[in-house]
Amino acid sequence: MKMIRALLDSVDGRVEDALAAHGFSFSALAADDKGAAMEFHNAENEGQGESWTLSLRLPPAGPAELALRRGAEGEPAIALALRVGAPPIASLGDALAIAMTLFAAIEQG
Repeated sequence: MKMIRALLDSVDGRVEDALAAHGFSFSALAADDKGAAMEFHNAENEGQGESWTLSLRLPPAGPAELALRRGAEGEPAIALALRVGAPPIASLGDALAIAMTLFAAIEQG
């Protein structure tokens, strides 16, 4: 429960607003001995097999990780993983800005 609380506390209103502005909505929350994870899904292109998933993972020890992928988990067409908590990506907001910039550039391109 401690890991889930810490994960939920890391997602503040600014993070929620940024995700919603790009069409992402909450889809899953899980925890096990490897930590806690939260996923957000953008189903805009889902019918074409090109849906986007953004996940935030918080391990028991070490930095959090934000991951963005397009396509299937095992074989994504695009994947980005960022470690959060140390320069140059000191905060979840910094990591989210990078991920959403990539997402927007690809979607508009």
